[in-house]
Amino acid sequence: MTSIARDFVARAGVEITPDDERDASTLMPLDEALELLQRIAGTRVATTPDAAERVCELVGCLPLALQIVGAALRIQPLRSVADYARALAEERKRLSQLRFAGDAALDVRASFSLSLRLLEPAEIDFFAGLSVCALDGFSLVAAAAANGCAALPAQERIACLFGLSLVNVVSPSRGTYCTR
Repeated sequence: MTSIARDFVARAGVEITPDDERDASTLMPLDEALELLQRIAGTRVATTPDAAERVCELVGCLPLALQIVGAALRIQPLRSVADYARALAEERKRLSQLRFAGDAALDVRASFSLSLRLLEPAEIDFFAGLSVCALDGFSLVAAAAANGCAALPAQERIACLFGLSLVNVVSPSRGTYCTR
């Protein structure tokens, strides 16, 4: 689990177990994927098991994709898991040529695209501006400079991106972030 997702889940009051600590590109068994999705998105995952399983299948049970989906569902409490699964399936069709390692079952981009739809245009522009920052990590000051804004708006936008698992924390002690 990425540090950003770990922090997001911890803030939501969910305990992270050592089993949750795995590489974000490693496939999870379906039962573990459903548990991770429920920890992040909440109890409605358990009340709609078929839709939740469909979401897990559509993102290939990848922890990173599940973190993005869970965060998106968490901030959209009125959106059903079934509706998200339908939207994810449609998005997956449109992005079928953009697959992870050439495998259609490992489509993280559909989750990513749906998360981007939750952003305001200024937040999307800010996220795009981060592309000029160092790949191995950048500071809040660098993010602000790359986007031509002050530190406070940059901090607010990074917090929003963090909540959707679009930005990760590289080093909490140094205050560095990354977009991978």
